[in-house]
Amino acid sequence: MGRIPSPLLGLDLCWWDGSYGGVETRWIRWATPDGQLLPTEAEAAIAAAETARLAAEAAKSEAEAAKSAAEAAKSEAEAARSAAEAAKSESKAAKSEAQAAKSQAETAVRQLAAEAERAAAAETRARDAEAELARLRMRVSGS
Repeated sequence: MGRIPSPLLGLDLCWWDGSYGGVETRWIRWATPDGQLLPTEAEAAIAAAETARLAAEAAKSEAEAAKSAAEAAKSEAEAARSAAEAAKSESKAAKSEAQAAKSQAETAVRQLAAEAERAAAAETRARDAEAELARLRMRVSGS
């Protein structure tokens, strides 16, 4: 009731109460077979403007999210750089400690070698003294 179908266009003409061009009355408008009105030029422009506004808001939100992600990545990179610098400093300290330990070990080895030489010399002197004592005892007991 109140519709004239156009099988050729796949649309219907229907009655519509509303305002067009500043005139409020009953108009004939094109509609889809399920009753959706085809938009006027002004309605299409308003819908396009709304779509553009929503797209702009979405783009702004995406840009803000990207900015936040970039700031987070920058913070992570700075933290990683700081951690790398700390690790480098720790590595230098460990290397210095290792060098000091090596130096101490070399000194200890030299000291042990010197002690070993002194012990060997003392042992030689002790054998010489024992031999001299044995020679003197032989001389005393032989005289």
